Amino acid sequence: MFYVNELNTFLRDNALYLALGMELIIVIIIAILLISNYKKKHASDVLNELFISLLEALGGEHNVVRMEAKGSRLTIVLQDYQLLNQEALKALGIANFVLMTNKITLIIGQEAAVIAKSWSVKSR
Repeated sequence: MFYVNELNTFLRDNALYLALGMELIIVIIIAILLISNYKKKHASDVLNELFISLLEALGGEHNVVRMEAKGSRLTIVLQDYQLLNQEALKALGIANFVLMTNKITLIIGQEAAVIAKSWSVKSR
């Protein structure tokens, strides 16, 4: 019974501080969620811009026959390799690519899977 009285007294004396503390915690959690959501949306916008610029550097959407991701590499088969703009690829930050007779392999990092998925959705 003694502890219950002490607890009641403590809560009564410090109710304002406890309420302010809880409110601060809630505001911090909401801020973290908003910032996280903004970062995801911003990253998605940047990736979409990269995808569009990549298609342009590859000679346009109609020039891409097949695109698939293999780890950090993006393997692409084109209809006409004359339309490939290697300088535009370098300007996008894709300095490492291997041009073969029947395909081009771009080393772009972890975005490869997302870009290949975007292509498969767009080409349907």
